[in-house]
Amino acid sequence: MEPDLRTRAATRGQKPNGCSEPSGVGSPLAGSDWLAIALLSAFAAACLSWSWQGWSSPFYDVGRELYTAWAISDGASLYGDIWLPRGPLSSYWNGLVFETFGASMLTLAISNLSILAVGIAVLYALIRRHHGTPTAALAIFLLLGVFAFARYDTMGNYNFVLPYAHEVTQGLVLSLVAMALVLRSLRGAGTRCCALAAGFFLGLVLLTKQEIAVAAVMATAGTLLTARSLPLRRRMLILGSIGLGASPPLLTTLVALGTAPFAMMWNPSIGEVVRDSPFYLANLGLDRPGEHLREIGLATLVLTLELLFVSLAARRLRAASNAQIAVAAVIYALLHIVLIAYGPVPAERLWLAAPKILLPLILLVALSSITRRGLSANTDPSTAFICWLSIFAAFMLLKLGLYPRIHYYGFAQALPATMVVVVVLVSTMPRWLGRFRVDTRFVGVAMTCLLVGFCLYSVSLARHAYAQLGTTTGTGTGVDAFRGPRSDRHHQRVLGLLSQRVSSGDTLLVLPEGVLFNYLLRVRNPTPHISFLPFELALAGEQRVVKDLAANPPDHVLLMPRNVQEYGFREFGQAGYGDEIIAWLHEHYDGPAGSASRRPRLLKRREALADPATGSR
Repeated sequence: MEPDLRTRAATRGQKPNGCSEPSGVGSPLAGSDWLAIALLSAFAAACLSWSWQGWSSPFYDVGRELYTAWAISDGASLYGDIWLPRGPLSSYWNGLVFETFGASMLTLAISNLSILAVGIAVLYALIRRHHGTPTAALAIFLLLGVFAFARYDTMGNYNFVLPYAHEVTQGLVLSLVAMALVLRSLRGAGTRCCALAAGFFLGLVLLTKQEIAVAAVMATAGTLLTARSLPLRRRMLILGSIGLGASPPLLTTLVALGTAPFAMMWNPSIGEVVRDSPFYLANLGLDRPGEHLREIGLATLVLTLELLFVSLAARRLRAASNAQIAVAAVIYALLHIVLIAYGPVPAERLWLAAPKILLPLILLVALSSITRRGLSANTDPSTAFICWLSIFAAFMLLKLGLYPRIHYYGFAQALPATMVVVVVLVSTMPRWLGRFRVDTRFVGVAMTCLLVGFCLYSVSLARHAYAQLGTTTGTGTGVDAFRGPRSDRHHQRVLGLLSQRVSSGDTLLVLPEGVLFNYLLRVRNPTPHISFLPFELALAGEQRVVKDLAANPPDHVLLMPRNVQEYGFREFGQAGYGDEIIAWLHEHYDGPAGSASRRPRLLKRREALADPATGSR
């Protein structure tokens, strides 16, 4: 009797437990895939169109990325000429791109879009293989609409086109490629070669940013070590091959740059500075832990009630036709639209609260997948996929702490967790609920409605933010132009003043932040320090910075107003933050070097400064 049941289930395209197999799983690209790819490509083109040249606020973090890439293409050396507390891969890659295609903001944006396309292709293929075409298409839809072109306020820099730190986005894509190769090695398809290749990409990830490196290594180790279905010898073979594959990029870096990259990345002082910084405590939610925990608990409760409601409705619809399911889904969506539009909680507040579910949900998925792989001999490859991705997502969420969100750092840190949520809510959970006489069709459609609604609302917020950008700043060539808020007009006037006062052979230092001026004018900063915000200055040590300034004094110093209250300071130059640098400038430069001013001040080095090493005149 049992074989007959299985035969009839296979004929209906269902598993024996009544759960439908996701369409597109493990099969070549079909018409539905090409339709999904076409629609997603059109959506990506639309997002790119209305966000054009508005992706960043480069006078802040992105300016550092542009200047570093240009300086490297001009012959500078990382960790010698430029100080950077991160890995070298992204800076040297961007420098190579500038050297090959010309230094411009547009060149870097196109490079990042190409890398994003690779990440999307890998993620789509992985989700489609294990959970079907509809789930994969929905995941990429959210990736594009919520994360890739994100800009939810006047501050840019938190998207995949021109991110605040290219190591984050490039390391994330490299991690996805490594995951695909690890999973392929687990399936037995060219085990040794795939493991070596996976190790090579993991080695590259180790040269990006700390949190990405830790997440990728822990996800790979957790997925392999918990694979009970694999013989221990094969697991050790894969781990050894991964370690061997990671050696070439790490050894090449060691030979070319010495131990500086690794010492910079894993400097214990980073943890101490983060621990003592109000800025990072707030970003981790540790400034108001009780409030954040209550919000996480409330969001989890709301999601639980939502799932209970959907499950009960789906149980009543188990004998319904497809047309009836479609009508029920429309009613379900309309009820939520009315609730969001006219309910007691503003829509934007609901949008901010929704990501709070990421932390408990990802921890639950990660623990359950690890337990399942460790206690069961199940060889289902989808288990390995969700195990790797959920462990990776859990470690990526560590940087958000008790404050999970999709804006700000969340554009990258919360992305893997969101992909896990899509897979669980739309694919895994409906199939699991199918065991309890619940209609899996309605559950999947209902969860899809929720996620699509969240994505469309995110797009509307981003479009509104982009629409507020009207000022074009940068150079007149267009390739280095960008749209910004009205405040950027002030920066444009400063850029015009500098172009008149600073010659091409001069050197320029901008305090505390603004190395974009160096990039736009193509003038070098003679010191290895390119950012003087509290984090960087505390990590480098102010006395060391003063010594480096004395050893290579810039011809011009631009003091730019910068609000640093989020770091616990009033302004650069006050006691405990930049006062030693201001004192040194007052002694060796002409012009007002005092700390208190809301206007930019350009200082010029006194010609009588004879001995840069000692500062004596």
